[in-house]
Amino acid sequence: MPQIDLEKCRACKVCQVVKACPMGDAQIGADGKITIDCSACNHCGRCVGACPFGAVTEGLAGYKVYIGGRWGKKVAHGRALDKIFTSEDEVMDLVERAILFFRDEGQSGERFADTVARLGFDYVQEKLLTAPIDKDAILNKTIIGGATC
Repeated sequence: MPQIDLEKCRACKVCQVVKACPMGDAQIGADGKITIDCSACNHCGRCVGACPFGAVTEGLAGYKVYIGGRWGKKVAHGRALDKIFTSEDEVMDLVERAILFFRDEGQSGERFADTVARLGFDYVQEKLLTAPIDKDAILNKTIIGGATC
């Protein structure tokens, strides 16, 4: 996630950060200095280090997790969760939650991408990020069937 140090920004007429941003989120503000719309930023990191004066640095390093994507006969594009995960342990906890969620709310023969599409991204995201999950109850649940191609 980019972090801007406005004291280092020299309000260049041709900003290297703006040129480096593939999303177009880096812009020159009314004061001539760099701004980045963090709500639209995809956190690719291309702006970090682009300024020769060090005005944009790495503020927070982490992992962006996408859910609901798949390859194969029916391609589905994954969507990024709203949270940036700052450790591998956080990501592994999320993976466990996703598996438990899928075991609990997925239907027999359904792929995870289909579960996300059926239940809605916002619902699945809320379940994965904040909702309590009863691991023992889910693991003791009797499951019939499974994923099919």
